[in-house]
Amino acid sequence: MGRLGRNLRAASRTSVQATTGRVLWPVLCLALLAATAAPASDPLSCDGVPVLVTPAASDLAPRVCDVARRADRRFQDLGLKLTGPVTVRLTDHIEDAAPNCVAAFNAETSTLDILTIDCLAARDGGFGTFHTLPPDVFFDSLIVHELTHAYLEEANADLNRNAHEYLAYAFQLDAMPPEHRNAVLAQTGTPSEIRIGDFHEALLGFHPLRFAVLAWRHFTAE
Repeated sequence: MGRLGRNLRAASRTSVQATTGRVLWPVLCLALLAATAAPASDPLSCDGVPVLVTPAASDLAPRVCDVARRADRRFQDLGLKLTGPVTVRLTDHIEDAAPNCVAAFNAETSTLDILTIDCLAARDGGFGTFHTLPPDVFFDSLIVHELTHAYLEEANADLNRNAHEYLAYAFQLDAMPPEHRNAVLAQTGTPSEIRIGDFHEALLGFHPLRFAVLAWRHFTAE
């Protein structure tokens, strides 16, 4: 994977704490998410990508499939593949998670739990790092972020949390429409230089927005 592989390996070495055995990759979640029972209805199977969406009757199900297909093309360009399937569960509540948890991928169950757009809208911008985004744009970006973890897990990449989040945030911002991504970028200053050592555990924990912006700028730099 060329530069991708080099950047991820370097980011992995900067971690303060390894994540051996960690299989949950949440966005803005401060507590581990327990596996929840899958809904009884049959899921919608997304054409062309190994992603299932439940409940299938949700108006959001086709949207999730569209986002997943676009993301899959980008991942495959970098040599990342998903045989899956990953089940995306649309919900109004993520059980056993912190109040500000909006999405989480569980590698043990290959499930991605995410709040619906209506639930995100009801928070009135209260989803922290990307509070400037409209709920629908934020929703789409969350799908990309969490699917990144799924692809990396399938690749059996020996990566710690920093390396996972580096690429997940880079893809999340890259998937945003330019005008919305620019609004996110404008919330932080433009550094004169970005070093791989900047992606450390403290920055991820205390200033995830800056971590995300630096990741995108570093990943997309010529």
